[in-house]
Amino acid sequence: MDVVAATELQLQARQRRVIQETWLLVLIDLLVVFACFAIGRATNWVISGLTLEEAMFGWRSHYGNTRALIYLGLGMACLITFARLGHYVRRRPFWQELGDILAVVAVLAILDAALVFLTKTNFSRLWWATSWSLVAVMIPLVRCGVKHALMRQGAGRRPTGVVGTGANANDPAPAFECEPLLGFEVIGF
Repeated sequence: MDVVAATELQLQARQRRVIQETWLLVLIDLLVVFACFAIGRATNWVISGLTLEEAMFGWRSHYGNTRALIYLGLGMACLITFARLGHYVRRRPFWQELGDILAVVAVLAILDAALVFLTKTNFSRLWWATSWSLVAVMIPLVRCGVKHALMRQGAGRRPTGVVGTGANANDPAPAFECEPLLGFEVIGF
């Protein structure tokens, strides 16, 4: 097998792996958003004195399907916004991603309250606050955990060559090393 064909096969395999990792992050974020909705409902169970079944499944009789549809729509809007900000395809520093996540969650939480108010639907303020607070906390934590797990398996790493000489070439290497979730592995200068 010639070198060009082997390199092409390696690039195709790498591209498939990157697409799989991207969809894994999207799926994990989706699960986290909707799990936070359920966990937020569980806090009502702890405080209200209802049975677990009434708290988890009886909310539809109190709040109707409107609350679920609003949360479903906002959860999807959350993921679409993260995709548009490049969270799934670009390598971004943790603090930049965290700022984006907090801003998006704050806007969606306010939009959620506004939509519930405009549709004149009953809703629990405790459920609203705990759901969106959990989303703001859990998405960065779970995302970091998934990225660390992928890094331990060798996925998500990109061999990186630094072009330049002297101090200009030596400065980026420590920056890449102090942000390991970016996945840049300096292999040469």
